[in-house]
Amino acid sequence: TNAQSPAGKAANPVITGASRITTDPETNTVSFVRMKEESQVPASDGPQWLKANMLNNVDAATSYKLIRSESDQLGFTHDRYQQLYKNVPVEDAIYIVHSKNGRITSANGVAYGEIQLNTQPSLTKEAIFNKAKAHVKAVKYAWEESRYRMLPPVNEAALKILKHNT
Repeated sequence: TNAQSPAGKAANPVITGASRITTDPETNTVSFVRMKEESQVPASDGPQWLKANMLNNVDAATSYKLIRSESDQLGFTHDRYQQLYKNVPVEDAIYIVHSKNGRITSANGVAYGEIQLNTQPSLTKEAIFNKAKAHVKAVKYAWEESRYRMLPPVNEAALKILKHNT
């Protein structure tokens, strides 16, 4: 990619407290940012900071959800955030916020701005279920037999044993 990387004073106006920024020309979003040593952005502000700085607050329907947090032997915490659009996860849109001593030191990842999608399902759960049953083309299903209704969910191999079907 032809990533652009403002550094020093050129980086600061884009993200307050940044010493280096790399942008992705395909998504027109920030793909990497390193914060200055004196920067005091609290790690607890991760989701709000990501939205404000990686996407420039362009979309009220976009948010970030913490999906995993890990700490390493050097004292850094690495928080992985999933980008959401209208509470639906955006495919491959993960951002990692790196922090130490409770403040953000850097961040990297993929974000997508200006998403314009209808997130309402076009099929009901029942319609999806009926299409799946039609695709399988079975005559009868285990959950339809009363003797199996009280059993906990089982996998296919266990069900074959129960039915003496190898």
